[in-house]
Amino acid sequence: MWRWADADEQVERFLVQRVTSVLWDRYRDRRWDDVKALLRPLTEPTESLARRIERDPSKLAYAAPCAQMYVFSAEVGATLEVQLRDAERAVALCPTHRNGSLILADLLVHRAMRALDTVTPWRESKTLDRAAADVRRAEALYPQLKRLPDAKLRLKAKGRDLDGGE
Repeated sequence: MWRWADADEQVERFLVQRVTSVLWDRYRDRRWDDVKALLRPLTEPTESLARRIERDPSKLAYAAPCAQMYVFSAEVGATLEVQLRDAERAVALCPTHRNGSLILADLLVHRAMRALDTVTPWRESKTLDRAAADVRRAEALYPQLKRLPDAKLRLKAKGRDLDGGE
């Protein structure tokens, strides 16, 4: 429909606003394949609307619904890198988007924990630096994230106390 309408902005707005409730239903039911299938044809219209929002501040009203599309994409991304990319896009588009901040913070903590699981003596300092940076950013984005205390404890056990200095 979007291509047929010559990439019309009204179609982009309609798609982002109307499909969100359908996606939420699938998301709540954990029907991940359905979420992916619904998102696939919306990638281009969502990105087009996101670029319009970034270029024109008067379109700010559409930032949150557009960001939510990226949050859904982040939730079903094939790799952690893809998930992080989409979550970053959501937060960049709408910095106050609660779901975007929550998902990005959770993914950052996940990446930090994964790094801590695989830390090696010859790369320990760099790995710990990156993990600490991820946890700090996660805390700044969403301080009530339930996984933060565990991540901080694991970093502290490795000599990186984020609450009391390093």
